Amino acid sequence: MIKRTLVALMVVALCAAMARAGLSATGDVIPADPATWTTSTDAYIGETGEGSVTVDDDSDLVSRYGYLGYGSGSTGAVTVTGAGSTWTNSSYLHVGSSGSATLNITDSGTVSSYDGYIGYYAGSTGTVTVSGAASTWTFGFWGCYVGLYGSGTLDITTGAAVSGYHGYIGYQSGSTGTVTVSEAGSTWKTPAPSTLASMAAGHWTSPPARQLAVVGAASATDPVPRAW
Repeated sequence: MIKRTLVALMVVALCAAMARAGLSATGDVIPADPATWTTSTDAYIGETGEGSVTVDDDSDLVSRYGYLGYGSGSTGAVTVTGAGSTWTNSSYLHVGSSGSATLNITDSGTVSSYDGYIGYYAGSTGTVTVSGAASTWTFGFWGCYVGLYGSGTLDITTGAAVSGYHGYIGYQSGSTGTVTVSEAGSTWKTPAPSTLASMAAGHWTSPPARQLAVVGAASATDPVPRAW
């Protein structure tokens, strides 16, 4: 019985190690080793400098908050690529908090977060690219903001899918949001109506710049604010 228990524990440990074998980080990443991150981890990829994280080879990355390009002048990049490669973020995900950042989800990689901000603060720049069939980004109730106060770009292409409760393009005064959904099978779905009734154009000192392009056989379902 003891031997069987030990073998079972060894198998569990081996499976856990294999699930994180494809995690790597370079530069300014806090905590430095993504294999140690947990659902309580506040992760900074580019806190004050330049940092990057790669998730591949059927690996699983978890965190609570994710900040890419956290401080002004910082640069953060995350790539999640390959079937079975995942990043599960239980709370906020900032792609370009005060700095600049990129998030690439490719070749059947998947990312999930409670909500997502691409270009959070004024002066920030964020770009998210989701490409390839079965590549997905899903977000929860608060939705996805492509340009909250800063500049945000979201590209969904070659059969990829982005979905969640709300979707906003260019949310606050002075922000810039651009979304492109292109090629067959690519989708952006937000089942709840996304409105900005309390932020009518006359209340903006500098109205947001917005652009949505749906190309070819791609589709976007209720992805933009109705009150423009």
